Amino acid sequence: MICPKCSKHNSDKAKFCSGCGTRLAIDPVETVREPDVSFCGNCGKPLKPGAKFCVFCGAATTKAEAYRAQENEKEETPEILPASTGKDYSTTVLLHKEKDHAEEEATVLMTDTPALPAIHRAETAVGGYLPPDSGEAPRGGRRTGNGNGNRTVMIVLLAAAGCLLAAAFVAACIYLVPRLGGGDKSSDVVDEGSAETAAGEAETEAAVDIVKEEIPKEVLETLETRIGQGAEALEDGNYEAETGCMAILETVMEDCVEFADQYKKSDALQELAADAYADYTEAILGQVALLFGQDVRPELYEQMESDLNAGLEQAEKLRNAGFEIDTDMLDEKLASLESDYANRYIERFNTFTEGENWSRTESWDLMNDAESIGLVDYGNMDDPITQRYAYALARVTLKTVETGLNDGSMDYEDAVEELAAVLKDSDYNLLLMYELANCLSHAGANEEAEQMYGYADEIITHIYETQGIHVGTDFPLDHFWSFNEFEEEYSVDSQNGLTKSNHEWIRDYMGQRIG
Repeated sequence: MICPKCSKHNSDKAKFCSGCGTRLAIDPVETVREPDVSFCGNCGKPLKPGAKFCVFCGAATTKAEAYRAQENEKEETPEILPASTGKDYSTTVLLHKEKDHAEEEATVLMTDTPALPAIHRAETAVGGYLPPDSGEAPRGGRRTGNGNGNRTVMIVLLAAAGCLLAAAFVAACIYLVPRLGGGDKSSDVVDEGSAETAAGEAETEAAVDIVKEEIPKEVLETLETRIGQGAEALEDGNYEAETGCMAILETVMEDCVEFADQYKKSDALQELAADAYADYTEAILGQVALLFGQDVRPELYEQMESDLNAGLEQAEKLRNAGFEIDTDMLDEKLASLESDYANRYIERFNTFTEGENWSRTESWDLMNDAESIGLVDYGNMDDPITQRYAYALARVTLKTVETGLNDGSMDYEDAVEELAAVLKDSDYNLLLMYELANCLSHAGANEEAEQMYGYADEIITHIYETQGIHVGTDFPLDHFWSFNEFEEEYSVDSQNGLTKSNHEWIRDYMGQRIG
């Protein structure tokens, strides 16, 4: 066999080149070791049987015997090298073998891997390095012509080799035990988790670098121009659905949301989005003010409520995209809208008291509209708008009965049923109570009629005794404003009306009598 390094001819069964000591490739199916062959512990070359000194370097056979002992030990735990793949494995040492390629890896050696004594292979396994090739035959230590010197060097080398072999064995155990099912695997999990965490942090840092990118100047200028257009439309009072200030500013904020993923860390984009929303808030409040100033109608209230909620929804989109948005003004306006608009209905209802003729239908339509948008609180009869609703209900019911009796569509029994059904909801209106007593009398229920007349008279007497006014004399029954509680904010008259305590007394009095 020809050595690939120095081209020297060797026997077909030679493991190392006799010229340079390079490890020789062998047939993977043949036995690669001769159990009765010894090698020099100093230069690694084969010794003749029974030789006391190496014929190549002159080293004593004690080194050769030590080297032979180490070789025997390595035969018991054979070194497994990977099959040739064209790669340089000169600095790679495997500590265990693959199951599927055990036989091939146990026999196939790299043809370009130089032969190393066992000591140096141990150093390579532990330290992960190979000493540079000096071109000299000895690898385990310096040559010496002195036998004692050789023994000293040999002892030192043997001690070092033992330590290195022990270290290699410990490293192998550490490496192999977890993979054979033993040991605590928690450290592996932690390491793997740490690696994944580190990778995630690296990706996050990379993402942060991206979002910190400043928005291009031309994009910023375009958005600023459109904000200016929205502000101009706002100043002109243009609230058109397609071209008005709100529509323009909405498109600007939508673009800000789209740019947020890439430029949300841009101070310029943050400032621009906040400016757009500030103008948008002003536009919403401006439109709400315009609607609020018109005569009260349910559709106007619903439009104002919708505009305010749309503004808050737009703010939520911007916040979800990472922008800091102030909605205090819209929150406050929405929170007060119901009570503010209820006051508008109260003011509108109070105007009826200024005319000579009381429009029962118009007052009812007004209060019915208020009820349709949730402004009437049936659970609180002291509420100013609820009291007006009750008064309007009594008046419109009276008109319904009057009309039915006149056109024959209703008899007195029907009239009694109609009036009694709303007596409590009308907050025991005196005008309705007297009409109910009259219809009971015409229906032949004289006893019940007398009771109802007595209830109404008792209430009028109590009002006179507590408030000093005589209903029907001081104020005609048709124009007695029972809904007026003399509250400064809602009062329509300083004398005509009922105190809160008298409202409560009447409810308690009638509740005990008719349930």
